[in-house]
Amino acid sequence: MTSITQRIGGQVYELNDGDPYLVTAWTGLGMLPLIRKSQSGPLQDGDTDLGFKGLPRLFGLTVTIVGGCTPALLTTYRRTLLRRLAPRTAEFSLRFTFDDGQVYQIDAVTVSEPGELHSDEVYGLKSVPIRFRAADPTFYNPTAITVTFGMATGGTGLEVPMEVPMVVGASTLDGTQSVTYAGDMPAYPSRIRITGPITDCVITNTTTGEILDFTGTAIAAGDYYDIDCRYGNKTVTDAAGVNRIADLTADSDLATWRLVPSETGAATRINTITVYGSDTTAATGVSITYTTRYSGI
Repeated sequence: MTSITQRIGGQVYELNDGDPYLVTAWTGLGMLPLIRKSQSGPLQDGDTDLGFKGLPRLFGLTVTIVGGCTPALLTTYRRTLLRRLAPRTAEFSLRFTFDDGQVYQIDAVTVSEPGELHSDEVYGLKSVPIRFRAADPTFYNPTAITVTFGMATGGTGLEVPMEVPMVVGASTLDGTQSVTYAGDMPAYPSRIRITGPITDCVITNTTTGEILDFTGTAIAAGDYYDIDCRYGNKTVTDAAGVNRIADLTADSDLATWRLVPSETGAATRINTITVYGSDTTAATGVSITYTTRYSGI
C-alpha cells in the first residue's frame, strides 16, 4: 500500500493506512501544468519554440474515513482531518512513498473546502475531498544529496588519486566531479557552501556553461558563503548572515545555476561540476546540496 502522509510543523499524519483514513481518489498528480514559450517573426510560418515554463499545480485528494461505524466516531475523525488540513499561511508537505521505496514529496497549501456530500454516505461524513495548490509544481525526493570538494594534503603540483579528482598545488583547489542526476526536472541547489580560506572561487557546471564567479573576493578562514539557488530565494550570505550577493561577478548565473536532467528521456544525466580557488588550505571546502526533482507521479 502506498504511504501518504501530511507533514507540518514537525508532525506527521497518516492519510492512507486505513486507521482510520484511506485516500480513495486523487487528481492532478501527473505531468506538471505548463505553458510553451514561443516567438514569431512577422513573415514566419508558425513560430519558434523557446522551451516551457511550469505553472502552479492544483490537485486534489479524496480521503475516506474507514474506521468507526457510529455517527459520533465519524464526526470525530472528520473534524480531526479538517483541523490538520485546514488552510494556513505556511506550506505543508504531502509525501507519497511507494512499495518500491520511491519517495515523492510536494509542498502545498489547502485552497478549498470539502466538496459536496453525497446522500449514499453514512450521514454524509465518510468522504472528504480536498483541493491543494503547490506554488512549485514539481515533486522531490526529500533525502538531500551533497557533493563535496576539498583540499588534499601532499606535495605541490601533483595529481592526487582521490574520490574527487583534483590537482593540488601549494594553495590551490582545482576539482572536477561528475554528478549523476536522476530527476526529470532541473534541481536548483538549496545550498552551495564555500568554506574559507579561499580567493577567486569559481563554481562551474560545464554541462550547462553556468558559473558562480567570486573572482576578486577572498573568504577568510573560519568564514563561509552560502548560496541558495532556489527560486524565491537566490541569496548569497556569509557566516554572519550578511548579504554578499554583490561579490558575484556580473556574468554569474545565480538566476539559472542548476543541475539539468536528460534531454533524451534517459534515467540519468551526468552534470560535470568544476570548482577552482586559490590561497586555500586543508580547511577549505565547497559543498553542493540539492534534492532530486520530478515532473509528476
